Amino acid sequence: MPASLFPAFVKIEYQSANAPHVMSLPTLAWNDPLDGSDGTFDTHGASTVDADTMINDLVDEIAKFYTSGLSFTGYTIFTLPSMTGDPLPKYSAQLSQVGVTTSSTWQKAVQITMTARTSAFGVAKIVMLDAISENNWDRITVLPGSGNVATLWAEWSDVTNGWAGRDNGRPATFLQVSKTLNEKLRRQYHML
Repeated sequence: MPASLFPAFVKIEYQSANAPHVMSLPTLAWNDPLDGSDGTFDTHGASTVDADTMINDLVDEIAKFYTSGLSFTGYTIFTLPSMTGDPLPKYSAQLSQVGVTTSSTWQKAVQITMTARTSAFGVAKIVMLDAISENNWDRITVLPGSGNVATLWAEWSDVTNGWAGRDNGRPATFLQVSKTLNEKLRRQYHML
């Protein structure tokens, strides 16, 4: 299957002290309830899960990579009619989470990327901008048994959810978490 956001994806909007950001995360199919509510996503366990619950549960875990200076503001569910079709916004809701970590380490223009191999042998990523660095730039290549990386991975890869790579495979094998300074943000923030 070619890389595509088909059949659905979620855009999560968040605001740091420096700028607004958006992350787009592919999902399995979204099931429209036809009544204006949030609907459900297909899961990798051949079932369905409430869309709002799935999204909020993941955002709860992502919030652990930020301080209270960052807030999550909302999300929009998009579907695509085909692999090459234009995305169609289907449902939007507000988010109320804020960062929960008390770290005072460098955050401005920091990019943390969690990378996984999918069950269809593709690659899936979660990219977090203006996240806390913990003043540690070492890659994590072995999944920790506990902590923020472990709990985010558990939520993102859970078969009872519908998070996916652009090949519709489940995030199945942890590859790494890397930290870097995002060069585009450095320019935007006039740090160069």
